[in-house]
Amino acid sequence: MKRYMLFLFGIVFLKAWGLDWETIPPLQSVETIRLSNGLVVYFQQDNSIPLVFVSVVYKVGFRNENTNQKGYTHLLEHMMFKESARYPDGLIHRIYGREAVKYNAHTDFDKTVYYVIAPPSTLETIFKIESDRMQNLLLDRHEFELERQVVADELNGYESIPEYRLNMGMMSKAFPGHPFSWRGGKASEILQASYEEVVDLYRTYYAPNNAFIVVVGQVDKKTLLALLQQYFAPLVPNKKLPVERPQPPHFQAGGLVSLTGPGKGHFGEIIFSLPGFSLTNRDSLLAYFIVEGGIIREMFHEAMMDGSLLSLYYKGNPSFPGTQVEKSYLDREVERARKMLYYRMLIRHQDIGERGMFLTEFLRYGDLQSLKKWFQTLDSITSDEVAQFLKTYLVSSNAVSGYFTATYFADEKRSFSFSSPMEEDFHEKSGRTLLENEKKDLMLYHEKMYKETEATLKQMFHGVERYVLSNGIVILIKPIKGKKIVSLSWDFRETEFQIKKPHQMRFLMDYLTGGGPQYRLQKELAERGGRFSSFTLTVSSEDSEEAVHYLARMLINRQFSPLILEEAKEGYLREYWRRKKNPDPEEQVRRLINTSLMKEGLSLENFATPQTILSLQTKDIESLYYSMVRPENLVIAVVGDVDVSKILLRVKALFEGWKVDTPPLPLEREVLKKTTKAQRLEIRIPGEQGMGLIVGRWKVPYTNGQLWARGILLNRILGDPESSSRLMEEMRETQGLTYSMSTDLWMISPKKGGVLYACYFTTFKPMLLTMLEIYYRKFNELRLNGPDEEELLEKKMRMYAEEIFDLSHPESFASLLVYNEKMRYQYDYNLIFLRHIYESTTKDIQDLAGWAFPDGEELIILGI
Repeated sequence: MKRYMLFLFGIVFLKAWGLDWETIPPLQSVETIRLSNGLVVYFQQDNSIPLVFVSVVYKVGFRNENTNQKGYTHLLEHMMFKESARYPDGLIHRIYGREAVKYNAHTDFDKTVYYVIAPPSTLETIFKIESDRMQNLLLDRHEFELERQVVADELNGYESIPEYRLNMGMMSKAFPGHPFSWRGGKASEILQASYEEVVDLYRTYYAPNNAFIVVVGQVDKKTLLALLQQYFAPLVPNKKLPVERPQPPHFQAGGLVSLTGPGKGHFGEIIFSLPGFSLTNRDSLLAYFIVEGGIIREMFHEAMMDGSLLSLYYKGNPSFPGTQVEKSYLDREVERARKMLYYRMLIRHQDIGERGMFLTEFLRYGDLQSLKKWFQTLDSITSDEVAQFLKTYLVSSNAVSGYFTATYFADEKRSFSFSSPMEEDFHEKSGRTLLENEKKDLMLYHEKMYKETEATLKQMFHGVERYVLSNGIVILIKPIKGKKIVSLSWDFRETEFQIKKPHQMRFLMDYLTGGGPQYRLQKELAERGGRFSSFTLTVSSEDSEEAVHYLARMLINRQFSPLILEEAKEGYLREYWRRKKNPDPEEQVRRLINTSLMKEGLSLENFATPQTILSLQTKDIESLYYSMVRPENLVIAVVGDVDVSKILLRVKALFEGWKVDTPPLPLEREVLKKTTKAQRLEIRIPGEQGMGLIVGRWKVPYTNGQLWARGILLNRILGDPESSSRLMEEMRETQGLTYSMSTDLWMISPKKGGVLYACYFTTFKPMLLTMLEIYYRKFNELRLNGPDEEELLEKKMRMYAEEIFDLSHPESFASLLVYNEKMRYQYDYNLIFLRHIYESTTKDIQDLAGWAFPDGEELIILGI
């Protein structure tokens, strides 16, 4: 506490409120480069991790459409991934799919963004692709017609989401005739899109003088300038580019938009209208400060040059902060919000992806100098100014309201998705076959990428110090100087104990993390920007010792309140009756999987009854707590800007005297049932779209590192959830497949053989059996012929890039150290895994395909 008070004392006498905004990562050493053709490049060199973020931003979006072109800019975004002069037949996807960690695109009201995160060695390839499609896109009419259907399907998915439906209804009422009112259009409108008008959009707005580029990462300025001159400087500007002027909408305030439909609960939304967003506009600064500083909770800010919006979700009665927030509250909150925003920026933007995207979004509304000045003026915001802003804008006379009444699945049609994200903004195509010289180049590049990744991993794991306390706790510490943040991660080696009642584990985890003796310290850390999850905490380096103190309070010698348990049981009962009255198809599928494939101990919630819920007692929670939360079962990792000796002393002082004498519960020996035959089950879901799910035991043993690595490759080749695969491409391109297809491995209890393989797809109901036939045919072809050598190399290369990305932020690095120690008893296991991936051959994968799958023992669930 004494150190904390000194820290607060120091705040008063630092510059302004002691927050040096120039030190936050997005503002450090960013340079502006201008080419003669009008292209602007913002560049920040960061050598802390061998990755590079590149975004290309075109100043075109829904605001550039007219009422007959709704969603055309989004459709053009899709076409940008088809083919260009240098990269025909889906080659852009193939290259990014194998060499990038992440790549995607999005379109909003005033910009279209394409971004890539990849190893630095791919920067030239990225520039080749982006410069080529900036002016040499090949807009094939047949591909255009196919892509219209893909975009329409994507919009159909959005239009089934209650929040989206309500927001669209409110925007249409509030901004009639303005692009705000259609936000990308409707599926029926996209299907009628004009090829010629989309081509005209491309020729008009996709030009160097209507774009800017953001580059963040491990690249030196000399190399960057040379690549810009080679690939972007020759591009011709559009001398007839329309002059960009704001188009402030006419806002029709008042009234209520009411909708009903399938959903999991009732909710309301209020939209407030603000002036257009700009880095020189004081109201824009205040809106950002109020939302990001958390002065008004559950509020969202949508920045647009024509007019910004603040949205507030509510349950019950609507809230208008302009008339309800008291000045005394603001007097306290403004200073707290300023500090929290500063530390949140410091923590969040250590990640180059977050940092690059921040610059991408904000530099659309002003130049670099304006952005720096914008943050410096945060220190001048007063509670009086915030109060006046709220009274001006966050009032009922400047709002439109909406309310969604959920009728639930039992009463209305409901779309189905099984924990599957919205389809990525792409439509992959298999692409042409590589020529022999191209295959040779690919093999050489694969070799180079492996060696670079191996060297990087060795460098990153170098300096990790491992300690074992006298009571068995394993501590892993990796100092990274200059980061100014620290991440603390923890987990338990064993969690699958023989429990007898539903909700034992659920209540225990909620109780540990949801409050208790650590709550006040958690609140203090959160106010200084601390970021919390169930097993990770990230704070500024000044708060590293308090973070350790927080963990000790959370875990050691907890007492369980019968009153809190009774309150939780009431919640479990309400949930039980809601599910029984209004069955959800997602819950139906989970129940089928758990009851068909998993042993009862790990799926007790699916067998819960009111009687078993009411029978839960504090002694049940205590027995599980003393089994799992004990020193010999705990692994802790600390990564970031720390003094190793000081942090180790702090850990020892708080944890070394801790011991648990109560014997643990027995462990579950097996977590999956023995199955000997295939099962096929059907559930009823409404609408035209059906789903298929193939699930079964993944027979590859996790304990055999070499076989497990090959199994990961095999899964990627079948239906990579991170990028494309040949099987996914064929299934998605088959007529009738409307939405998505992916495969995944569900890690229930891998060390005990508890891994499930799952293949999930959605399509029109009449096509479900066709999709199953394609899947099993490709599955058997893989067994007979093995994988394509080119695709195997592509999957390996992508995995190399992902290995680096996992270490790019102290938060993910700390989590990885804990996971490796917990699961493999070796914190740098990635090096071994990388070698196994590198050495895997097509013959290895073919052999594994012969026995790894739940063929003949799988559970097939069809939603019809």
